[in-house]
Formats: sequence, C-alpha cells, structure tokens
Amino acid sequence: MCKPLSVVLVCQGSLFCEMIGKALKAEGITLSASTRNFQVAAKTVINSADVGIYVDTHQSADGEQLAAMAANIPVANWIVMHDENDSDFYSAMAARGKPVCSVPTDLSCEALGHLVALAAEVPRICIGEQNRMIQYRSRSKAILTAKLDHGQKELLRLISQGMSNKEIARGIACTENTVKMRVRALLTKLGVANRTQAGVLAAWAEFTGCSESSETQASGLYRRRKDDQASLFN
Repeated sequence: MCKPLSVVLVCQGSLFCEMIGKALKAEGITLSASTRNFQVAAKTVINSADVGIYVDTHQSADGEQLAAMAANIPVANWIVMHDENDSDFYSAMAARGKPVCSVPTDLSCEALGHLVALAAEVPRICIGEQNRMIQYRSRSKAILTAKLDHGQKELLRLISQGMSNKEIARGIACTENTVKMRVRALLTKLGVANRTQAGVLAAWAEFTGCSESSETQASGLYRRRKDDQASLFN
C-alpha cells in the first residue's frame, strides 16, 4: 500500500486554509502542518513533506527572504497559489533553481489534489503567465551578468538580426576571420553553444532594437562611421 502524500501549508487566510485542508482530505492527502508564515514553519516543521503549498497574498516579506526561509523547511517541492500578479516567492525560488510550481488561486478542489500528486513527481509546473515572465527575466539576466563590452553588444545585436559573419565583416570593414574569433568569444561569454542560441537569448532580452536608417536595415548591413569602426572590436 502506497504511503499517502504529505503537505505543509503556509497560508495567512483562515478561509483559504480551511478550503485547502478539505480539498486535500477529500483526495486522501495528509496535511502534516499548517502555519501562517514561513518563520513559524521553519521552526515547527520537523518531518519532511512531499509538497508545500504557499498561498501568496502579496502581503509578506520580499521573495528572496521567503525563499531563504523556505530552504529551512523540509519540503520536496512548493506549490505557490497566487492571483494574476506575479509571485516574488516563485520568482526567487525559480531563480535559485529550486523545485517550485505556480498556479492560480481559483483551482477546484479536485484539481488541487491532482496537482499535489503531480508536484510530488515533477519539479516545475506553471499554470498561467508566471512561467513566461520567469523565462524572460532569466534570459535578460544572462546578458546583463555576462558584462558584455560595447563591441560584444553590437556583435550580439547583429547576430540577432540574422547577419552572417561575412555580412558583419563587410559592414564594419574587418576580416571574416576576425568576426569568427569574436563570435566564438561572445558565445563562450554568454554560455551558449551557437549563434542561434545567442540570437534567441538576445531576442528574449529585447536586445534587438535598431537605430539605423531604414535604408541600412533594408540592405541587411550595419555600417558604422569611420571613426567608430575601430572601436567595435576594441
């Protein structure tokens, strides 16, 4: 006989606690602990639980503080229930690479039971817009943390426009081998395997805006003034 799933609930609203408790009981899931905040849970929850449920009312401490406290609670995966606003706790947990799920608060009782069972097996479940926002932030952060210099930023922008090494070399008046060498260095700095991945990364970070004239955009070549050409790769 399989051991019933166990859940730790962190929720400030008494009505939510009661509803979630009934929903879990109806699905044969054990509510091993129920507290109003992470501070209490970190001190009182001793036995490990399969899943933690946090109802994010956006009234608690910031997400990083909550994630730090959650690290002291023996829970394998967290389900964050929240409204249409993004959950800072979910964002912080995802950024740390921790198992965490994002779901709306209007789940049915039956759906919540199924979700708990799934969360016990799958590290990341996202229902709604939160997952898209996390992907955007993480990819944007990858470019920011890479600390690209001026030339590398320009090169990434040209790559994201689909320009070949030959086109880039022709447009900035340097050799194709020089471009190849700089592209390899850029890919290494970004932690990606190829130009396609670099272009996707730039697109996610909205790094592809053009300031050149329409004629330049139409030609597919980015030409700099003579006094700027030497600075691109310096």
